[in-house]
Amino acid sequence: MLGRSVVDYPAVRSLLVLACVAASVACVEAAFAQGAPAAPAQSAPTSASADALKQEGDALMDDNRFAEALAKYREAYNVGSNPALLYNMGRAHEALNQNAEALEMLRAFDAKAPPELHAKVPNLKKLIDDIEARTTMLTIDAPKGATIKLGDTVLGTAPIAETRVNAGKRVRLEASQEGFDPDVQEVELPGRGKAKVTFKLVPRDKSGILAIDSPVKGATITVDDLSARQVPTEVRVLAGKHTIKLEATGYRDNVVDVEVGIGERKPIVIEPGEAPVYERWYFWTGIGVGVAAAAAGGVLAAFLIEGSPDNGTIPPGQVEVQRWSSRAPTRADQSRLERPRSSGFTIGPVPVFTLQF
Repeated sequence: MLGRSVVDYPAVRSLLVLACVAASVACVEAAFAQGAPAAPAQSAPTSASADALKQEGDALMDDNRFAEALAKYREAYNVGSNPALLYNMGRAHEALNQNAEALEMLRAFDAKAPPELHAKVPNLKKLIDDIEARTTMLTIDAPKGATIKLGDTVLGTAPIAETRVNAGKRVRLEASQEGFDPDVQEVELPGRGKAKVTFKLVPRDKSGILAIDSPVKGATITVDDLSARQVPTEVRVLAGKHTIKLEATGYRDNVVDVEVGIGERKPIVIEPGEAPVYERWYFWTGIGVGVAAAAAGGVLAAFLIEGSPDNGTIPPGQVEVQRWSSRAPTRADQSRLERPRSSGFTIGPVPVFTLQF
């Protein structure tokens, strides 16, 4: 009977593990001895990509495609974070009449740009000042959750704390909420100023409309404690009694009480209050007559008072006399009388619109 050899498998496995470890250590030592290869550089492709995107944006700006240019500049800034792109984004926003956003970008550029980049925009402070003058800090007081729109742009939901928006003479603001009638106001947003607009939304089944006008166009009215509005205007209010105050330059305020029913649209024409005495025509006419009479009396008195004769110092025949004539003025006369006029045009430095780098 043949005998069988016995193999110690756990011992064999241990030897194999030790051999693998030894081989790995040897490889590592060889790598360190020869010097490990450097990792591939990532910055060069990133910079090239940002440059390409920026150049695309510049071409779009030249083509007056400002919204598309802005998108390219944003993409380039996300890749490379070059502060020059903040300036370009600001100019794109300005071209789109988005002055609040333009101001934010230009201020960010002012804070982050190094001196050599600042030197490329010598008129930056004036540009920032000019754009700030086209904006207003607006505060909205409205029921919580109401949607607020400025023109066609949604500002957000109420309440809205102080936020910068475009200035304007008669700007349309609207507040709306489910279950309530929307409230629309046309307000003035002063440049480099502040404005607060109050909305009080009324349930649809409990409201009426006051359609208010006045013979004095541009006068302002205030209904209860709502924001002032220019006439003509419509105000949606709860059915019931309301107080309207009309204010107009040159007139005393006029306050009237009106009542409106549910679903009623009530037209109201409010006369201005009586003009103060100093605004009335006969006050100024009386003063004018008195002043004219006093002046005439003074001139007459001057002519009647005889004084001692003066000694003349101009030889006879040496004074030129301008004679009046009934004939039509000649072209030569006109040339002597007319003064040269300025064209009114001035030529200044061309503003920097985009930054190259």
